[in-house]
Amino acid sequence: MTSPGILIAAAGLGSRYLAAGGQGLKLDQPVSDGISVFQQTLKNACDSGLPVHVVTRSSSGSIQAHCRFSGVPYICRDTRCLGETIAEGVRHNAGWDGWLIQLADMPFVPVGIYRLVADALEQHVSARPFYQRLPGHPVGFARQAKADLLRLRYAEGASSVLMRYPPYKIPVMDRGVIQDIDLPLPPIRNND
Repeated sequence: MTSPGILIAAAGLGSRYLAAGGQGLKLDQPVSDGISVFQQTLKNACDSGLPVHVVTRSSSGSIQAHCRFSGVPYICRDTRCLGETIAEGVRHNAGWDGWLIQLADMPFVPVGIYRLVADALEQHVSARPFYQRLPGHPVGFARQAKADLLRLRYAEGASSVLMRYPPYKIPVMDRGVIQDIDLPLPPIRNND
């Protein structure tokens, strides 16, 4: 028997980031000394102990390099939207018992949240954390949702699957589950 795994969706183009004046790949922005947005997201996912798989673009060499360095499998798919990215990740990991969909630009999701969502999938078809009534990530789906996830084709990601299988709501106290990085971050200043 396998466990649920974490699919990190890292195939976006970062259009809001670029429109706001950002340079390069949004996921390469530093969130702390020497650690990028993607590196922190990947580290937190890996620290959960669950299997991790990344879906990224063929042009995202730095993402691929971080995956290789961390020993995390990845596939390159130049998808047109989040729905397609999710479908590709599920297709590539069809043997998992469930899928926790994590956006690559959310580096502040606490490690323990991944286990909470995975554990909830033992009793529910879908589950997600909520911070002060706001829906967060990762969004978890059990095997029963597999066919629906494989059919995803739209920018709104898995919202149609959540309509069919309303998520079990896990109240959490950490706003990291709702914090994404869509805009350029201010420079990190050392206190030396």
